[in-house]
Amino acid sequence: MDYASTVFSDLNSEFVKTKAMLERVPFEHFNWQPHEKSWTLIQLATHIANLPRWIVMTIHEPGLDMSQPFPKRPAPASVEELLDLFDANMEAAVQAVEGAGIEDMQSHWALKNGNHEIWSRPSHEVVREFGITHTAHHRGQLSVYLRMLNIPLPPIYGPTADEQPRSE
Repeated sequence: MDYASTVFSDLNSEFVKTKAMLERVPFEHFNWQPHEKSWTLIQLATHIANLPRWIVMTIHEPGLDMSQPFPKRPAPASVEELLDLFDANMEAAVQAVEGAGIEDMQSHWALKNGNHEIWSRPSHEVVREFGITHTAHHRGQLSVYLRMLNIPLPPIYGPTADEQPRSE
């Protein structure tokens, strides 16, 4: 089974859909949040733009230790910076997948908290779950944020109410 080409076909399709959604993020509402417990729009969009890093990390690292601090990165200051961040991370993910061998995709990847292993799975499952499904989950959240801000939604898995007239 050629895991890399299977994952890559999903990635390409999902990245195009994700970028279409990120292109709609309005700069003037970067700090808006729908609820006090929710991320701001820019926090959510930045998280989505960085999710392709999980794919690179999954292929090149044996796991992630949640007890270690994550590197602090400044939030994008414009929609252009947000899209550039996503494009760079997307390109790195595609290169990592294209360069991965079957051994890379079948090796086990572990999520840990210090010495405690939370779970371990084959890398191809982690790429699919955290690289593709996780992105689609947060893209769905972003669509709700945009809808609440009255921003027209792009088609993702078919036309949206913004892309076709309603029939009565």
